[in-house]
Amino acid sequence: MFTALALMQVGRALSSRSFTEPFWRQPLRTNKVLMGMILAVIVLQMLVVYSPGAQGFFSTTSLSALNLLLCVGFALGVLVIMEVLKAVERRLQGEAGVPQDVGR
Repeated sequence: MFTALALMQVGRALSSRSFTEPFWRQPLRTNKVLMGMILAVIVLQMLVVYSPGAQGFFSTTSLSALNLLLCVGFALGVLVIMEVLKAVERRLQGEAGVPQDVGR
């Protein structure tokens, strides 16, 4: 659960870079601090889960490959849900003739 939540927050951070544009249309290099933080979260999370010293301190156990894949799947699920919501909002604003950056 701990790893799933951490990775879901990474997915959320990637999607939250823009309120309207899909995350894949924004180059990753435009926000180096965010990319550094995401890398740090992933590295630290893997250390907590797989490092014997950290496992004892945090009371964690190693994840199987399948469980880690499930955690990544949950993170991708969050990312997809957020991107779908942005697409729906863009479509609704486009149908209403409202400029997309109003109120942002």
